[in-house]
Amino acid sequence: MAITSSSSSPPAAHHPFSFPRRAKQHGRPRLAAASSRWANRRASSSIWVNPAAPPRPGQTLRRLVQLGDLDAALRLLLLPGALPAPAAALISCNILIKKLCATRRLADAERVLDALKAAAAADAVSHNTLVAGYCRDGRLADAERVLGAARATGAANVVTYTALIDGYCRSGRLDDALRLIASMPVAPDTYTYNTVLKGLCIAKKWEEAEELMAEMIRNRCPPNEVTFATQIRSFCQNGLLDRAVQLLDQMPRVYASPSDGRISVS
Repeated sequence: MAITSSSSSPPAAHHPFSFPRRAKQHGRPRLAAASSRWANRRASSSIWVNPAAPPRPGQTLRRLVQLGDLDAALRLLLLPGALPAPAAALISCNILIKKLCATRRLADAERVLDALKAAAAADAVSHNTLVAGYCRDGRLADAERVLGAARATGAANVVTYTALIDGYCRSGRLDDALRLIASMPVAPDTYTYNTVLKGLCIAKKWEEAEELMAEMIRNRCPPNEVTFATQIRSFCQNGLLDRAVQLLDQMPRVYASPSDGRISVS
């Protein structure tokens, strides 16, 4: 009788740093479902502040502007009755105007301004942004038109006028800039004067620049470092060192210089 001996191999030694294998997990479908729910919640919360609450157009507009979705923000804003309280969304609308101007969508920016004006919610910032946008694009006639409308409604301030003055100076229309600064119904500030002074110096109209600075001082508008640096730089660049030194000597009488007594003209 044959005897069959079955020899079983000894059990493998357990490595001190090995761990027993876990049973195969079957939780992947639940994990995928949870991830899907989270993605949907995140997508909805990127627009709605609270997905469980009914959407409020003002919050939606603000979120769309923050996300840079200008087309969706514009569509929402221009829906009839979409914003029952436009004044509450004024800041978002002004940011939208600024972003539209930055992308040269000036017609759309003016549509936003018109929507604010129709709701009696437009302010000086709304007009200032559009005036500056038209000036940067070289469309000074449109900038003048927006300024005229702002002036008629009392929404124009010194920044509105300065934006158009800067546009005139950049386009070489210095006579128009001087005419506007002389006829402003609000007092020009230091930045307004400095804007015109820079334009005059670029055009090498130094006598007119000196006259404008004298007018600035007479009107009790204090010059600052930029006022002097603009002219001194122009004098130095054109070899008029005597005039640069003369203006530098005038500084202590009309301007409190920085503590170190130096001024940069580079």
